[in-house]
Amino acid sequence: MKKFLFALSFVLLFACAKKHVSLHSERPPVINIPDAEKMVVRNIKPLGDMETKRQAGLMQSELEKGLFKMRQFDLMDRGYFEELLAENGLSAIELEDPEKAAEVAEILDNVYVLSPQMLDVDYVEKLSEDEYKKDDETFYKKRRTAIATITMSYKLVSVETGEIVAMEELEVSTSFEKSSDKGAPPAFNKGQVLAECREKSVERFIALFDPREVVVSKYFRRIKGDDDFKKGLKYARQEEWALALPFFERAYEENPNDWEQVYNYGLALSCAGEYEKAVDILEDALLLDDNKDVARELKIAKGNLD
Repeated sequence: MKKFLFALSFVLLFACAKKHVSLHSERPPVINIPDAEKMVVRNIKPLGDMETKRQAGLMQSELEKGLFKMRQFDLMDRGYFEELLAENGLSAIELEDPEKAAEVAEILDNVYVLSPQMLDVDYVEKLSEDEYKKDDETFYKKRRTAIATITMSYKLVSVETGEIVAMEELEVSTSFEKSSDKGAPPAFNKGQVLAECREKSVERFIALFDPREVVVSKYFRRIKGDDDFKKGLKYARQEEWALALPFFERAYEENPNDWEQVYNYGLALSCAGEYEKAVDILEDALLLDDNKDVARELKIAKGNLD
């Protein structure tokens, strides 16, 4: 018990020595085509058994519906696009040749062609038995689990340049579970399970076109009784770095030999995007104390300079 209390007190002391700040930023989409005006979705090409082919057919409309709801670009009629290619003696695969693509680009400006493939569809139901005790009696509960997995690949080509602008492979799974202590639970509706998996797969792909919010945690060293630190931390938690920096700077100038104050100022500079100055300050902090937090933030600041 004493060992546990000692360990707990150490963890609490360590936690109290640092103050947490969350940084929010937006990263560009995985598939970034801001100039896109039109998109053509080719028929999903199934690779595999009859079930994979059936699921590919069902997913085609769901994928087109999901892209249409984005309102980011117009969806061209696939039949019309295929006719244009045929009239010019071209196939979709030839669009990856810049010279061939240029011929189509004269007719269709700013068009992207999406070629999806369904690589695999897997569906498994498992029946297991769990043992539990109640009032000194042993009981058994049957558990049924259904797992569906769909693996898709996507290739996006710019007709204007013939460039492959994105290639992605997504494996998405969904699972359902039910149990009963009165015999085996009934089987799942396979169609419903696969339908949810298809929907989830389309959502995952559509999300690749959206900017992503990233939250990064940063940890300032706690300085007891220092008003400048408290005020700086207050604005740091609001991500108001223009307001936070003067307080961290003043605390640093008044305590230039205190590695924690120097580190806090360097970290604040890095969070504010002033990486060159942050590197100088954090290097000073590292000279004062060979601390792993300082070394980590110094490495991050240097990386952002490149």
